[in-house]
Amino acid sequence: MQVRKSYLIGGVLVAVAFGTLLLNGLKNMSSYYYEIGELNSSQLTVSEFKVRAATIGDREVTVIGRVTDSPIAHDEGAQLTRLSITDGRQDLTISYTGNTPGALRAGIEAAFRGRQSPGGTFGATWLTTSPKEVKVRGMVADAPITWDVNSRQTRFTITGYYTVSALREWQTSIGDREVRVIGNVVNRPVTWDPGKTQTTFAVTDGRQELSVAYQNAIPDSIRAGAEVVLVGKSRSDGTLEMTGLTTRAEQELVVVYNGSVPDIFDVGVEVVIDGKKGADGIFRASLLTTKCASKYTPPSTQRVQ
Repeated sequence: MQVRKSYLIGGVLVAVAFGTLLLNGLKNMSSYYYEIGELNSSQLTVSEFKVRAATIGDREVTVIGRVTDSPIAHDEGAQLTRLSITDGRQDLTISYTGNTPGALRAGIEAAFRGRQSPGGTFGATWLTTSPKEVKVRGMVADAPITWDVNSRQTRFTITGYYTVSALREWQTSIGDREVRVIGNVVNRPVTWDPGKTQTTFAVTDGRQELSVAYQNAIPDSIRAGAEVVLVGKSRSDGTLEMTGLTTRAEQELVVVYNGSVPDIFDVGVEVVIDGKKGADGIFRASLLTTKCASKYTPPSTQRVQ
């Protein structure tokens, strides 16, 4: 019996290890793509890291920045390098343990993976000066789409959330998949149903409303007129069953793409882009692919040349 138990435990450990390797492998394959929130929570600019430091805690993240002109100090015996990076707005001191690439010098953009340390220092155990491209999926936002004829450069924003109207239009294809929805809280009383132990309220995008149910105490940010980004799943009656909150900043990504965009590229169209997030927070895409166009057409689309 003891032998069988040992085999069982060993088998479980092997399965967990294999699953981890498989997930990491998929992230390195061209078929895997990041959701915007996933990318923005794992790859941060210096300013993004400092704003979210309290909520990040000791979670491992990647911080991207440009090496400053401050001296780079090496301790060869301890394999320790101390330097500073910036995103042009804020600086961050890095304490890196490991072999230091020869390309690491002032002005170079680099990515460091690690955890925050006491005193505001970022303790890194991995770095690269040539990060690999990743795939990101999102929907073209209702924001200015700028096109530079000379450089053939398109600048736009993609989002990881739906507006209320877009959610209504896409409801059939979305099904019970978890989504993020942006809207303003409707100026009506928030109601508590003790029988169902839930709180209900509504959000709107100015065109349509969405009823929301939450099985918990309502956060202070849920107040009349406030813009919120809700996380949840749609019920069969059209109500959003809220499970949490996120922010607009975490669900948006500014993209610069050099090349011709497909004919159907427009607001509301889902795209998959290949590229890298830079120290300034802009995602520079080398490839753009459009998926099915949305039926949703916001009224304030702006294209600037």
